[in-house]
Parts: sequence; C-alpha cells; structure tokens
Amino acid sequence: MRVEAGGQPKRVTPSFESTLQYAGGVDRIRPLNRLEALLNVAAPDGQARWPAIVAVLREHGEQVDHLGPAQEKELLGALDRLRALLRIEDIDLAAEHINRIFDDVAARPRLSKHDGTPWHVHVDPEGAGWGTWLLASSALALAAAIQEHGRRTWGQCEAESCERYYVGDGRGGERHYCSARCASRARVARHRGRARNTAPAPPPGRGGVRT
Repeated sequence: MRVEAGGQPKRVTPSFESTLQYAGGVDRIRPLNRLEALLNVAAPDGQARWPAIVAVLREHGEQVDHLGPAQEKELLGALDRLRALLRIEDIDLAAEHINRIFDDVAARPRLSKHDGTPWHVHVDPEGAGWGTWLLASSALALAAAIQEHGRRTWGQCEAESCERYYVGDGRGGERHYCSARCASRARVARHRGRARNTAPAPPPGRGGVRT
C-alpha cells in the first residue's frame, strides 16, 4: 500500500472494473455496488459512520485502515454530490450531471493493471484523493449503465420512511425500491389504501343523535 505525505493511506485499487471475476476468483471491485453501499452507510445529515465506511472500502478492495480528517471531508463532499445525482429522475439531466463530474475530476482514460487485477480503465488523475477517485470512478460506472440500458438504474427508495439508495445493474425491470422488503411493504400499503378508498360508506345516521 502506498502512503501519502503525513502517513495517510492513499487509494491504490482500480477506479472501474468491467471484469467482475479476476485473478484468484475474488469478486469485490464493483463500483456500482460500492457506491450504493457507501451512500447507505454515510448518513446525509453529516453523521458519518467512519468504521462502516472504511469497512465498505476494504470490502471493495481498498487497502485502508483509517482516513484522516482532510480525506474524510473530501470523501463526504463526493458522496454529497453523488447523492444529488442519484436523486435526478430525468435521464438527460442525469447525463449532464455526469458530464460535469467528468469535466471537474476526470483525466485521460488509461488502462491499469495492479494488485492482482486484470487490465481495467482508470479515469481519475494519477495521485487523486479519495473524493476525486470516487467521483471519477462512480461517474464512469454510471455512464456505462446509461450507455448500456438507456435509462437510470439507480435512485432513492420510494418506500415510505426509507431513505436508502439503490444502484442497480439494469437487469430486470425498472426499480423503485432498495430491497424486496421495501417493495413488498409499499405494495401492502397501496393495497390497504385502495381497500380504504373502496370501503362502503356507513349508513346515514339521524343527525348524530343517539337514541
């Protein structure tokens, strides 16, 4: 693992991996899954759960044990920007937002091979920090999803009281919920709402006077 000046860990693993199974059979560098997991452990109210965030990074191949204050701030800023992107429902506006991220943080694409991975594409600049890396790699993965499916494969869960995000791979129909549990809960709520709306009205009383 390379280390930045000041003894802080520097990210060294791939920014985008199109091959899910690489040397050794390990399937852990998937930028869409990583983005979903990071958004759902980093609360939007700023109450970041850093042990959980670091655990997600490690699960997806990053060689990191902790983040310094400046790295935490940069990563949270990137997550805020990506969270806003995932809430955009119009595909054209989402594409424009992704292009702005490329304008701001992306470098010339290059192929890289390291840490036991096969050849894969990087679009973050050499020596990029955590926030720039996350923005560039996530934008590349989301752009690939738009190119392949022609629609959003992500969003915020529409179930009542759920604030989680989902970042799907485009398989199956269009998603609206983060999980099967939330989809089922929303389906039950709709059924109960229709039942209430179609229930017969009570018989008319006599002016509200009991006899």
